[in-house]
Amino acid sequence: MFAKFFLIILLFVISIESITVNAECNEKRKLDIDRTVSKILAFGKDGRTFPENVVQLKTFCRDTNDMIAKVESYFKECGLTNQQDFANVFIYSLKHVIRTLCRKRRSKKVTQFLKVGPCLNKFILDDRCIAGFSNQSKPLISAKIGNKKLEHICCNYASAMTCVDDWIMERSCSRDYRELLTDYVRGVFDNMIAVICGENNNDSDRCDHLNAKAPKMNAEQAKNSTPYNSFMFIIMDIFDSLDNDINA
Repeated sequence: MFAKFFLIILLFVISIESITVNAECNEKRKLDIDRTVSKILAFGKDGRTFPENVVQLKTFCRDTNDMIAKVESYFKECGLTNQQDFANVFIYSLKHVIRTLCRKRRSKKVTQFLKVGPCLNKFILDDRCIAGFSNQSKPLISAKIGNKKLEHICCNYASAMTCVDDWIMERSCSRDYRELLTDYVRGVFDNMIAVICGENNNDSDRCDHLNAKAPKMNAEQAKNSTPYNSFMFIIMDIFDSLDNDINA
């Protein structure tokens, strides 16, 4: 009798836990994760400041690791298989970049990163490269162009990286750190893009041709478009849309 009663209680607890987990896989949490990803990347209204000294670096590293763990936990609990695969690539890249910056032994790269911190923080709200990728890519979600969407992602990323280089070079305080900053950005994104594009993401002639035919959104479509703005979720939404694309 006791064993039967215990089994009923156990099943009840498991079912409650299951309901709790499912209840947390909702739009509110997804939006929070979207903003968390944007905060990790630092630039924009949802961003944060870069460290300018060793004390700030420790806080930056701790906060970044906490946010990465938060994102990782979300996709383990709520992500579909294909979303988990993309998230794993993105999270792996983030961890690698942060590990390089957050080693106990202070490297030349870390010293340079701290030196350029004040410059980055001065222009932290200038997120035109990230926003440019987002604005170019969101129309792909509803566009009926099948796997051509993937080619557009590759070209949009190439445009974003050109934008990053221009952003760095137009400022005297960041110009001397061009290689460091480019490596930082590519370290975060290149692995994820490589999964989609392979080595074929920098053909300027092909991209010029594609961009001339890039899907656009009218005002109504823009108003009703995805509320997610992070690089990761936009790419996931585009991939999810392929399943429903009649031309795929």
